[in-house]
Amino acid sequence: MFQKSERLRNVYKLCFGILYNNALYLELHFLSLTQAVEAFHRQVMDEEEYKKVFDQIVLAIPSELDRDLQDSIKTALQYS
Repeated sequence: MFQKSERLRNVYKLCFGILYNNALYLELHFLSLTQAVEAFHRQVMDEEEYKKVFDQIVLAIPSELDRDLQDSIKTALQYS
């Protein structure tokens, strides 16, 4: 359980910063939560595991979409 505690330190800081600071604007609250989720995702899922998920998501992109939009979605997913 504690093996990843050091790697997840930034996630903890973002979450507890939100919990103990009620004076934040709603937008900052949302952004901090988004950053916490992203940081958690990056620390928990390795590249090989993400590649499997990425491939499945790409297969699910509707072929009826404009080719440029399909490519934009794939590019965005590569950096997620």
